[in-house]
Amino acid sequence: MKLNNYKSPGPRIEMLALIDVIFLLLIFFIYAMLSMAVHNSLPVNLPDSESLKVKTSKYEKISITIDKLENIYINKNLVSTENLTEKLKKLKKEYPFSNTLLFGDKKVSYEKLFMVMEKIRQAGITKISFQAEAGLD
Repeated sequence: MKLNNYKSPGPRIEMLALIDVIFLLLIFFIYAMLSMAVHNSLPVNLPDSESLKVKTSKYEKISITIDKLENIYINKNLVSTENLTEKLKKLKKEYPFSNTLLFGDKKVSYEKLFMVMEKIRQAGITKISFQAEAGLD
């Protein structure tokens, strides 16, 4: 009588489990990187916008915030109305290709907003982006 010599397969590494782990690590690092985005503005209630399209750039360094008490901040630093143009000129020299982000509370008067816009234009800044919340459906 003849006996069959059956050899069992050798140990092997399961690639599917390894691919799943690598994929989960990739998702974790992407999410962690996106959550570390730096915003240089103070929290204010932004108005709603129906056609909100977010456009980001690595050159966006200047953010101007007008809170509900109509105080003006540049990158979280309180600035008087008289010094606004001078500070913006200095920042424009430091970041010549930057866009200016303008955050204005809903309760800010049109007159104050227009005055800040004039100060921004006097500083020689032409790229201004008004910030708003996405509209609710």
